[in-house]
Amino acid sequence: MEDDQAIPPAENPFVSPAMGGAGQTEDGLKAKRSGWILAVAVVNFLYGVLPLLLSGFSLLGLIFSLIQSDEDISELWWMFVLYFLFFLLIGASFTLAGIGLIYRKQWARVLSFVNALLVLVLGLSIASHPFMSDLPVAPDRILPAIIIISILLAYPILTFSVLLRRKHAAEFIKNISNKSE
Repeated sequence: MEDDQAIPPAENPFVSPAMGGAGQTEDGLKAKRSGWILAVAVVNFLYGVLPLLLSGFSLLGLIFSLIQSDEDISELWWMFVLYFLFFLLIGASFTLAGIGLIYRKQWARVLSFVNALLVLVLGLSIASHPFMSDLPVAPDRILPAIIIISILLAYPILTFSVLLRRKHAAEFIKNISNKSE
């Protein structure tokens, strides 16, 4: 544990009396960055790619529908714009959180918590749908549902388990204290 410290114990608000200090490397000057925070940043990028792709496809659908100028499609142009804005907002949220986590910004940590809560609500709502519905679930839809729910619930579990640890939270606190000095 002694070689995995990021900041001096006197400056660390999360240090435990049982620990010899948290957050300082051997030389006392260079902070060692956690690989787990990098893993959460990479997962943020992965979760941001699909909404950004859907946003781009929605924009292409809008452009093609305007070029085609069919009466039926041109009346629904607002639907493409709403999809574009919705998926752009979601994708940008995950991507910005990933970039901010790489630079250890506190706002990125908070944005990751917000994203994790939203994904958790989405995953739990999908998981509870068969219990709320009167219709029976088809057996061929159980395995895909379990896979989708597992993918959706993996992000909040990883985010909360990594970013709420005192050792990793101290890396963000150090970033704030350096800005104020």
